[in-house]
Amino acid sequence: MKNLSSKISLQQLQFIRLFIIAGALLYVTLTYGIDWVVVFLAILALSVFFVAKQKDADQKNLLSKMEKLARDLKNGELEYRIVDIPENSDLAKLAWHLNDAMDQIETYM
Repeated sequence: MKNLSSKISLQQLQFIRLFIIAGALLYVTLTYGIDWVVVFLAILALSVFFVAKQKDADQKNLLSKMEKLARDLKNGELEYRIVDIPENSDLAKLAWHLNDAMDQIETYM
């Protein structure tokens, strides 16, 4: 049996969160009028949403680069290296270690 997280992608989950935030803002505005604290919190929530979306895009980009490196290694091509590694990425250390491993393999070939 699959759980709910395996049926919903991360991008879909982010849009659901955005929809909930927008709905809550609309409800509060229609019920109580414009409250600047609520507007500020909504802007803050939207900012967090877009930062998370950008980080997700960076992670996917880095994973695709790692996949290309692995595919090239499988085919015996040792020239490719992962470049433009974001420092704040959770996968940055792995990307650097893969580059170092490729350097070592290329040195001894």
